[in-house]
Amino acid sequence: MSFRRGSLCLAAALLVSTIGGASRAGESGPLSVGDAILVAEPQAGSQRAPAIAALKAGEYLVVWQEGWAGLNGKSLIRGAVVKDGKPGAAFAISPAEGVREVPVVAFAAAGGKALVVWQELVGGKQFDVKAVLVSADGKPAGESFPVAATPHNEGRPAVASDGKDFLVTWEAFTEDQQNYAPFGARVSAEGKLLDGAPVKLAESGYLTTAAFNGQDYVVAFNKGLGLRARRVSRDGKLFDDGDNGTKLPGLMSIGPAVAADGREVMVAATGTPGPDPWGWGGPGSIVAARVIRDGTCPEQKLPVKPGRDAVADREIPYVLDATAWKGRKGWPQGAPGGFRGTQNGMWPTTPLAIAWTGKAYLVVWPRVHLAGGHVLSTNYDLYACLVSPDPVKALGEPSAVAEAKEAETRPALASAAAGECLLAYELIQPDGRAVVALRRISVGQ
Repeated sequence: MSFRRGSLCLAAALLVSTIGGASRAGESGPLSVGDAILVAEPQAGSQRAPAIAALKAGEYLVVWQEGWAGLNGKSLIRGAVVKDGKPGAAFAISPAEGVREVPVVAFAAAGGKALVVWQELVGGKQFDVKAVLVSADGKPAGESFPVAATPHNEGRPAVASDGKDFLVTWEAFTEDQQNYAPFGARVSAEGKLLDGAPVKLAESGYLTTAAFNGQDYVVAFNKGLGLRARRVSRDGKLFDDGDNGTKLPGLMSIGPAVAADGREVMVAATGTPGPDPWGWGGPGSIVAARVIRDGTCPEQKLPVKPGRDAVADREIPYVLDATAWKGRKGWPQGAPGGFRGTQNGMWPTTPLAIAWTGKAYLVVWPRVHLAGGHVLSTNYDLYACLVSPDPVKALGEPSAVAEAKEAETRPALASAAAGECLLAYELIQPDGRAVVALRRISVGQ
């Protein structure tokens, strides 16, 4: 496969398509998905883990890791400003030496700068969390600095902005080395840490993500096999301490993604990320739920029918996608003969991306093709649907937004103006390397 800057030759699979049903009164209309383009020519190894921040209408900052982070490998963080769907020249955000992974980014409009955060291997033994400010025209504004650097592992960062400053969250191995716990620290628009020490958000937890609801930050994270959410005020005060955070619906099990509409925060997550031979883990699903201003989750209190049959049959309003047992109704786990596949031959999985589009949320996630029974293939496609904020429900059936012969996974999503989104994702090439592809998505208003 050959690539040219600004284009991907992927034949008919990359033509503009329209997904979703006809628009209904008060709801967003269909999605128009644009051609896929390459964010930048790879310089070394793979491009992975894209993240996006909206700058202003039509403009975005896309960041990714590039290189090989394996044994004796090197990987750096690169970025590009995308204007009207066209990426500008790529630039280095971190030094080329060393191992730097999983970047995230948020933009503070008041200061006109974005904060790019990543995990960095230190001394070949542990990860620290580092960050650097980047101007809206794509120039690092100063040197990188440590956000979390202790003798224990810190990684998988997330970042959000209140429009002026930033909140960085991450997971860290606790001092007793028994488990991971979520932490957070505020960073000023000048790149200064605002708290004397990181704030511990819960006694245990991992996979943090954050958004600002117009009043407070909301941090969602995994705790055990469920999800929790905690509010953090602009001045660093913690709320929702009961059981280390607000419980989100039990159907949500891993990999939260969050977005805010200026008042509330929507959390989307995966139910069961993969099948097992007898279906004991339950159906694969994509689930969404809100955290409102007072820190509670209305969907957690809904009188809905619980159980795996209800998920598989899509009887729960806030279940956006779910697998149906091939040839059977409900989810007959442990049935004679075991699990032999789904009705559509695919399984919704993680990671997800979500953005507020002005009238509805847009959620994007991978579906992996089953190679037979419970066996997952290496072919992933990206699906999406619009989600109404109140009540939380899918506006139509999930539809493909990226489905080529190559695998597409790890989506990132941002919206710079009502009805406008930019999607970035990993596109796996035949030789196993990955490149970052972009697609513009327009939402009818």
